[in-house]
Amino acid sequence: MYLRALMTGLARMPPIPDDIRTSIRHRMDIHGSAVLHEELRQYDPDTAEMLAPGDRQRISRGLELLEATGQGLSAWQKGGENSSEDDIRFFSILLLPPREALYRAVEARFDEMVGSGALDEVRQLAARELDPTLPVMKALGVPDLLRHIGGKIDRDAACRAASQATRRYVKRQFTWFTHQFIADMCIETKYIKNKSEEIFSEISKFLLTPCD
Repeated sequence: MYLRALMTGLARMPPIPDDIRTSIRHRMDIHGSAVLHEELRQYDPDTAEMLAPGDRQRISRGLELLEATGQGLSAWQKGGENSSEDDIRFFSILLLPPREALYRAVEARFDEMVGSGALDEVRQLAARELDPTLPVMKALGVPDLLRHIGGKIDRDAACRAASQATRRYVKRQFTWFTHQFIADMCIETKYIKNKSEEIFSEISKFLLTPCD
């Protein structure tokens, strides 16, 4: 979405009345993010697909827009974008390796993070007694390692849960790139060095093509 904002501009969002914002946040506190995420899915499935069920802030924002305007966030993003600068051209390259290969990489990477001191980092984070709703406390892997540190699950279970959460994030990325982003060049394998010649050949063609 950062790429989309850079390439097409930011959507102009309407102001949200205070009473609607207060009502949505109150419902979030009572029912929880998973329930409101399912509600968002019923009325704005495109936005819900991009959000994790635990993303309280963005789920609330999506429901606020629906109630205030009758249109979902995805509709506002598609129809209300400011154009990027006319003299800027983009050439996009999408690395989209097989999903199973990414899942294996996710598991290997998380095991490496734990072996390199991730547990100690999360212990230090827990010692600060921060608000559990802060984004840093919901970062991938943090809630599961906190549960392990608190004695609720063992280390292996925490690693499995964290890897599963990361795989769900990968799935959402796949969905977004498949439906929301059209790349100039797509490489459907894991990046390897012998792909460089093909990639830079396409970049050279783009750079040598005159602007319309």
